[in-house]
Amino acid sequence: MGTKRSPSAEADTRNVKLVLTYDGAGFAGWQRQKNAPSVQQALEEAIARVTGEQPTVVGAGRTDAGVHALGQVANFHTSSRLSVVELRCRPALRGVLAGNRMAARPR
Repeated sequence: MGTKRSPSAEADTRNVKLVLTYDGAGFAGWQRQKNAPSVQQALEEAIARVTGEQPTVVGAGRTDAGVHALGQVANFHTSSRLSVVELRCRPALRGVLAGNRMAARPR
């Protein structure tokens, strides 16, 4: 679970919405797991490479192992000043996601 933030820290963060598309064949489902790759883990690792933060990505729903998604919604909080356009265009984010057959549109 995410850590509790102070009111002043919350004022410095943004809530970024992601609209996701992915091929779930290589994943053990949405939720982070100890011994299997998950969608949540792949997103958190990609976002961490771009922002330098350790985000917690929250999905609007979960999927089971091998399930694909088209238009699944998730969000994360960040203090990064990167614009949504910059987040979309960062090679680290696109590269990690593409390697996992995923696409995310930050909004």
